Amino acid sequence: MRMFETESSLLEPVCGTLRRRGFRQQRPEMQFFEYSMDLYGYAALEHKTIAVELKLVRWMRAFEQALIYQLCADYVYLALPEQGARRVDLSLLKKHGIGLICVRPGPRCLILLHATLSHVIDVGYRDFYIGLLKERERWGR
Repeated sequence: MRMFETESSLLEPVCGTLRRRGFRQQRPEMQFFEYSMDLYGYAALEHKTIAVELKLVRWMRAFEQALIYQLCADYVYLALPEQGARRVDLSLLKKHGIGLICVRPGPRCLILLHATLSHVIDVGYRDFYIGLLKERERWGR
C-alpha cells in the first residue's frame, strides 16, 4: 500500500482521474496572484476548467485557497489522502460549491463531493488560463 508523504505525491493519481473525466489539458503549479494552483485543467469538449488544491492534512487552508480559485476556474476541488479527507467538513464545501477528491493508494481517486459551477468566475481570468494551456500544448511542453 502506497502512503502519501508529500503533496506532490497526490498529483499523479489526481491528474489521471481528471483526464478520465475529460480534462486532458493540465498543468501543475499555475500562478494566480500570490497563490499557486496545484493543478489547473481544461476540458476542450465541454469548454470547462478545473482547479485543484492538494493538501495532506490542512484542509481548511486548502479551502481558503479554493475560494480564491473560483475566480478563474469553472470547478474547484480539494484533494486529500483518504485519512485527511474524512476530516473535511462536507457541508462547508457544499455550501460554497467546492468539491472533494479522496486520493487513495492505487491509480484511481474517489470523488466524495462534486463541485458546482462557480458563480463568481471571471471569464477573463479563465480565458487567460485556457490560453496558457493551449499554448503549452502547441509547443509540446
